Amino acid sequence: MTDSIFEIANSNYNQNIEYQVSFSMAEIYNEKVYDLFTEINSKQNERTALKIENCKAKNLSCFPVGNSNDIAHYLEKGYKNRSIASTNMNEYSSRAHTIATIYLAQISTTEKSTLKSQINIVDLAGSERAAKTGAEGTRLEEGGKINRSLMHLGTVIRELAKQRGTGPHIYRNSNLTMLLKDSLGGNSKTVMVATVSPLDHHLEETKSTLQYAFEASRIKNRCEKNKFEALLSPEVEALIGQLEVTKAQLNKVTLEKLENDDIIKQLKSEIERLRRELQETLNGSKVSTFRNIVISSILKQYFWAGLK
Repeated sequence: MTDSIFEIANSNYNQNIEYQVSFSMAEIYNEKVYDLFTEINSKQNERTALKIENCKAKNLSCFPVGNSNDIAHYLEKGYKNRSIASTNMNEYSSRAHTIATIYLAQISTTEKSTLKSQINIVDLAGSERAAKTGAEGTRLEEGGKINRSLMHLGTVIRELAKQRGTGPHIYRNSNLTMLLKDSLGGNSKTVMVATVSPLDHHLEETKSTLQYAFEASRIKNRCEKNKFEALLSPEVEALIGQLEVTKAQLNKVTLEKLENDDIIKQLKSEIERLRRELQETLNGSKVSTFRNIVISSILKQYFWAGLK
């Protein structure tokens, strides 16, 4: 999936169109949202929880990425900071829900506007029974918070499946449902992948998981093509102008078939530098403007239909 995204983004030399891709990771631990790219405070041995505003995590770190290797690098970095612990059922049990997000933007220099969307991959922690996990103390509290958030998510899914209860009040009982509001009942396409066990010992958990997934499959969202937003930053417009000129120079060299590899390399390097600078500039306002979080272990949003 990411290879296809970057194949389009990095092979684009249309001087009037620019693509931007960036990446973030967060987790919901004990009903609090944490940035997985923020290191734990060595003095207090804790992280700072993020506030949720308009169903989004405020001040969540976001990094520009130029290829699949960049995403793999940040995934590895984020996963090292996840909350995991050992229980009787799993030596490396996830103690939190994890959300990895790829943000995408198409910028039109002629229209001075941008089209935004995103793809989310959400790893939901599994529900737990204390009798099986042997959880005590902190592990027991974590399991209780996981079960509580999954219960509220299940309630929201059932209400949406009945084509009712779409008011904002049904999402307010959990930070998980607040963050996934646009994904479940918004302008998005959602896929849920359920993991179950064939063992008789886990029959009740398997039935519960399948029922959960069945209810999710009954949700019907009406997706619409995302709309362009005006570019209001002079700094962004200046960078786009530089990109436009540089890509025009590269196109000219390519069309005239000038055999000068050094010039081509220099132009491509300059384009890459300007793209990263543009990404970093756009990311300054990213948290409050990107929309459509999408839930599951694998999922795809209504992005390419709007960009083509």
